[in-house]
Amino acid sequence: MKLYAHFNTSVGDFGHQADSLLLKGCHGISDHRDSSAVQAEIINACGDLSGMHPVTAASSIRIREDAIEIFFSPFRLTGKERVAVTIHGEKTEYSPGTCDLCTVRGESDFDSFRENGIVYRMHVPSASVPRPLILFLHGGGECGSDNCLQLTGTMGAISLAERFPDFYIMAPQAPDNGISIEAALGSMKGFSQFDHMDLGALPHCGKSARGWNRDYLAGIEAEILRLVRAEKVDPSRIYLTGMSMGGGGCLRMLSVAPGLFAASCIICPTMNSETYSILHELPPVPCWISSAYIDHQRNRHAFLTDACSHLWEQGRRDVKLTLFTAEELKKYGIGCSEGLTDAQIRSENHNCWTLVYHNERHMLSWMTAQVNSRRF
Repeated sequence: MKLYAHFNTSVGDFGHQADSLLLKGCHGISDHRDSSAVQAEIINACGDLSGMHPVTAASSIRIREDAIEIFFSPFRLTGKERVAVTIHGEKTEYSPGTCDLCTVRGESDFDSFRENGIVYRMHVPSASVPRPLILFLHGGGECGSDNCLQLTGTMGAISLAERFPDFYIMAPQAPDNGISIEAALGSMKGFSQFDHMDLGALPHCGKSARGWNRDYLAGIEAEILRLVRAEKVDPSRIYLTGMSMGGGGCLRMLSVAPGLFAASCIICPTMNSETYSILHELPPVPCWISSAYIDHQRNRHAFLTDACSHLWEQGRRDVKLTLFTAEELKKYGIGCSEGLTDAQIRSENHNCWTLVYHNERHMLSWMTAQVNSRRF
């Protein structure tokens, strides 16, 4: 039985997730209102970060005229998940990549742009007067050129647009330059102990590397300034946020364009000789930095604490640092499964951006309350 298949997905706390599957063209199925005529098995799916909680069955099945809608407890989409649907004994497997249509809730609210070598998506508010802008820099796994993954890979841009529908939300995609995330991570060596920091080392992100290089960030600055000149964006309320590699990108962006931003929320930034040095001598931009108490970069919190302590000694009261506790993380399903190894806890804790984008400790409210009185 060949059916039209539509996978409905969204971006949840742990990234891209499946919500439901709609099958159309099921002639005669409505004559069998008993849902036992249809079975659905979910294969290779989990609802948590470490794969400790498999999702194997649909939460409900609705049969209606010429269609079947199968609802799930949301499960993460990593590329290996499938839904096996049996209708009157005939089984067919579906996945987001093999369906006729796969939609992501909220993605269509972002227009697509490729301007002067910069690839980005942007949520555009309906107001005709200049409005604030939030620049969101994604993490290392979402680099590329499809102009989509930066929206769907992790919680971030879509969540910000839902929270601030009257803002421009700009979500560029960093180039990968043909380098895989595995190769990029493999090149980051020598940072397991705080006292091994080599301040003389060259930056990890040149123009030919994967990620947020300074030249690309300067192009993003030029795009924002173009919007300011067009009187679309309020120049006194431009904000910056990002996580992991994007957190490191935020620090680099503050070095590239120190006068552009009113404030920044920087989450678990990649710490190396370059980003640590930028943070140590942070430009005068109000900044709230956060990370987990421990995560997979074992010395991250030590770098952050040392640099922020230096700033506080210099009288910088516009710099905040939060290290989320295990209890705070567990409220959002992070690091709370029984039997997790130390490595799994550290890996899950890295997802602490979930707390920030839920506005824990009023972080986003604090950021968007700041006004830039400096001139750029």
